[in-house]
Amino acid sequence: MDKILSDHVKACRSADIICGSNAAFESWFRVEIVPVLLDLKVPRGSIGTNYTYPGSANKADLYARTPEGLVIFELKSFVSGQDAQKKKAFFHQITNLEQLITAPEIAQVIAFATFLGTRN
Repeated sequence: MDKILSDHVKACRSADIICGSNAAFESWFRVEIVPVLLDLKVPRGSIGTNYTYPGSANKADLYARTPEGLVIFELKSFVSGQDAQKKKAFFHQITNLEQLITAPEIAQVIAFATFLGTRN
């Protein structure tokens, strides 16, 4: 699913603008994932934004319920001069995903990040 998602984002007419602007557009990525999921025959009612990680109050950015199990997404846009805590938070989200992938109801976890003008 991750290659299909990457190919879809590259093909979007607005991708060059979104990925080349000095701003974070995580909601754009969330919206653009939905057509990919629909093309993969995931029913609209099986796509949501309210997945809570077990044992915490933290939520994933997006999820899809597939016949194979849940697919959990974390999306992050890193842009120079913006929130310095984002990188730390993203690594925490990655840890959440790593722990989640061992659960039998989870089919896949996907972290999707863009970097613009950032270093380190």
